[in-house]
Amino acid sequence: MFPYLPPQPAAFIEAIPEVSRSTAIRAEAALLCARANGQQVDKFIVFDAGRSAGQKRLFVLDVRDKPKLVLADWVAHGSGSDPDGDGVATRFSNTPNSNATSLGLYRIAERYRGKNPGSSYRLDGLTPQFNTNARSRAVVVHTSAYVRPGHIGRSWGCPALRPEVMEELDRIGMKNTMLWIDAEGQSLDQSASLACPAARELLVRQERYEVWERAMAAAKAEVERCMAPRMTMAANFSWAEKRLPATICVA
Repeated sequence: MFPYLPPQPAAFIEAIPEVSRSTAIRAEAALLCARANGQQVDKFIVFDAGRSAGQKRLFVLDVRDKPKLVLADWVAHGSGSDPDGDGVATRFSNTPNSNATSLGLYRIAERYRGKNPGSSYRLDGLTPQFNTNARSRAVVVHTSAYVRPGHIGRSWGCPALRPEVMEELDRIGMKNTMLWIDAEGQSLDQSASLACPAARELLVRQERYEVWERAMAAAKAEVERCMAPRMTMAANFSWAEKRLPATICVA
């Protein structure tokens, strides 16, 4: 008999557990679709704009093999996404002069030296209706003194980083790097960046995992309910952790 292998969750959920589950799944789906469209992707950056600016919400992954987190830090969002200045982005826009953060998939493009210290990188927005005005809006990855622990300012729509973080990105290299900006509850599910068979397969696999996860939680609760003096178990608990446990509660 073959050993039982439970379904596996999306790899990004395990690599970056800090982000919301839906954001992690969409980010991984975007990576799969980018590769299916012929893009070579060595590093993938996830900006979870649903998290507060006071939290680390920029996650850099090495995706050449199994996704591996190499850096996590703070990042600023656009002032147009946070009009009351409370550090929580609630509005996103692709509209010029909105000063808002735009969601979706970006290609990290050419490096240049701008008015901010250190390197800056231009961005190509790849998600129609969400971020394709990135170039014309001059939305770039740049450094800023207003991004520091304990105080994260607001940009004019750019993902702004600490200078030390940009130095580290320069060191590890930004060639073949893509950026995904997302937030819980946003409408990216039907975007063109997620419209490929590999993304659909990931969603089906994740759905199966979540069904298994709920079943395991219910079974574990049943085991715990049965753990009483007048109970016998048909299997030890460590085995039950790997399969749906068989338990017999004796009256």
